[in-house]
Parts: sequence; C-alpha cells; structure tokens
Amino acid sequence: MSQVAESQHELSVSIRATNGASWNTDEFRSNQKVGHVLKIAVDHFVKEGVMSKGDYVLALVTQGQAKDLLDSQTLAEAGVVNHSTLAILARGPQVDG
Repeated sequence: MSQVAESQHELSVSIRATNGASWNTDEFRSNQKVGHVLKIAVDHFVKEGVMSKGDYVLALVTQGQAKDLLDSQTLAEAGVVNHSTLAILARGPQVDG
C-alpha cells in the first residue's frame, strides 16, 4: 500500500469516556490529528450527557495500560491502528476549587 493510501486509511476504534462509557466509531482516518479526534470525541460524550467540557488528553490503551498521546500527532504517528481502544483522561492533576 502506498504511503498516500495508508495516510487516508479509515480506522474503526473504540473510544472510552472518563466514566467508562464507550463509543465505537469508524469516522476517523489515520492521518487526522489526535487533538481533532479528542475534540470530536469529547463533543460526542458531552451530547450524550456522560461527560462535561474540560481539559482532557486522549490515550491509547494497550494491554490494560493507557499511554497519553500528543495532540499534534496523527493517529498513525501515535500508533493507533484499526480496532484500537482510546480513552479520554483528565489532563494533569485535578484540583478542587
């Protein structure tokens, strides 16, 4: 497969909200930025009423371990492949008012 075709590859992924709710979707492509996917996923879960707007990071879950991804990376650069599990996590320590 050519590099151009690979960069356009559609991915089927499962994204978990902070409360464990799951969204299985195939609307993202491997050449999209992590930050874009995070924004769309947070918006999805906010509309579903299971999350509120906040400061989050997208993480790739492999073998039960979540690895924070850089917003500026593409999904492919971050190691996200078809059928990956992604998790939305609170960015940094949460401090009460």
